[in-house]
Amino acid sequence: MSMLVSDYDGTFNGSVTTSLELNLNIKAVREYMEKGNTFVIATGRAYTSIKGEINRYDIPYDYLICNDGSTVFEKNELLHSNGIENDRCKEIEDRESIRFEMIADLKK
Repeated sequence: MSMLVSDYDGTFNGSVTTSLELNLNIKAVREYMEKGNTFVIATGRAYTSIKGEINRYDIPYDYLICNDGSTVFEKNELLHSNGIENDRCKEIEDRESIRFEMIADLKK
């Protein structure tokens, strides 16, 4: 058994990839997984964003790595989350005179 990790944009994104390429990639993933292999999609996107795309195109997967690696899901179950606490973000914002966009879309 082996594991394949792929990005999403440029490989499965229907607005970037041609319909033929998208269908061929999905077919290849299905065949790969049918052989008992593990398929992972890794993306910088948030879970809600990527999950909608995966559902839209019916892309099979075993794991999702989201938010530039800070969250890991097995199907719909959150396995790992490594975020920055809100208090720490506020501390950095105040010190550096910057603003963070707070995103909290983790499925618990």
